[in-house]
Amino acid sequence: MRRLRTLLVLLPAALAAVLAFGVAPAAAKQPCWRALFIDYGDGRIDKTYPVHCYREAVKHLGEDQEIYGSAAEDINRALLAAMTKMRKDGDEPGPNTSVPPSTPPPSSGGGSPPPATHDEGFFDQVAHAIGPSSADAVPLPLLILAGLAMLLLAAAAASLIARRVQARKARPATAPSTPNRPH
Repeated sequence: MRRLRTLLVLLPAALAAVLAFGVAPAAAKQPCWRALFIDYGDGRIDKTYPVHCYREAVKHLGEDQEIYGSAAEDINRALLAAMTKMRKDGDEPGPNTSVPPSTPPPSSGGGSPPPATHDEGFFDQVAHAIGPSSADAVPLPLLILAGLAMLLLAAAAASLIARRVQARKARPATAPSTPNRPH
């Protein structure tokens, strides 16, 4: 009887321990629309995704992205370009058809992507010429402002010194007092 009680106590405890610690939690797989968002983080889609992922990504855009951003247009444009190319090749895309990226991903050879070319206006050229060359550099306008502040402090100090010198010169010279002598 005593063994049976011990077994009845230990069996549920062992079962609870196995269920709590013995089973590894299943890795939650990320939805494809979220993976597409992450891929789109640099402004272009570099990987292959099913058609439904593009549509779900547009549905999950935040209000601020819809109003102020161009993500919906960019994602729809990439989907449309890929679907048009598929149709030209004779394929009819379905919701699970994988859509390849519209632009080839950059090579992994360590090279940087080609720079974007656009005409710079006069003010852009001046800003690039006098602006900082890296994020660690101190901006030139800030240096000019600091120099101007130092000049103003120096002028204030010179004015204060000049006033004190003038005040000393303006004081009348006092004659030494003669002590009262008894006669």
